[in-house]
Amino acid sequence: MTFQNWIDEYLRWNKSDHNNISRISVRACDVWLPDVYIRNGLKTSPQSVIITYKGRVYMDLLRETTTYCKLDLTFFPFDVQTCYIHVESFTFTTAQVSTAADCYIADCFIDFGIALNNLKPHGQWNIVKVSTRTNEEMKKNFSMVTFVLHLRRNPLFYFTYFIYPCVISAVVVVFVFLLPSDSRGKINFSVTVLLSFTVFLATMYFVLPESGFYVPYLS
Repeated sequence: MTFQNWIDEYLRWNKSDHNNISRISVRACDVWLPDVYIRNGLKTSPQSVIITYKGRVYMDLLRETTTYCKLDLTFFPFDVQTCYIHVESFTFTTAQVSTAADCYIADCFIDFGIALNNLKPHGQWNIVKVSTRTNEEMKKNFSMVTFVLHLRRNPLFYFTYFIYPCVISAVVVVFVFLLPSDSRGKINFSVTVLLSFTVFLATMYFVLPESGFYVPYLS
């Protein structure tokens, strides 16, 4: 969910002149909305906004966002990835609309404008660090906020179904050379180990992520 708020000078009123009404809820299409969106996100139209007597407008927008990260799989599955979420406006310059990272609800993550109070645990990734930066810091003339998320992969699944069977198969191979050369079971045992490696390699094809830039050391 995206939380946005701004001040509209034309939407202020005196509470004493309107029965001490301090806030109202109106349709989003009836007020001015900033042209701010998340890059690579699905477009969602807000239904309503909340306006206070001081002219501050609050808009909570629920949206599903897809962002693309360049993955460094060198240390897979013990890798840490960095992903970026860009919130920007191409229509207005920084003189007209200036975006900033902020959070007006509880449990914001390290005061960087990301609320994780509704975050559900993910079986594969854990958020270890977040940070933000704006285009104003980089001296650009359009307003954009970039959220940087550092994600660490949970290796338990890969260790259980990938690394552990690989180590066991490598240990079993040693026993092939310990069997007597004239033993009839040596050939059967060798073929069994070979088949287990074949099945393991076939499974590894579906487990390893596809990437043309980095080759995991584990492979």
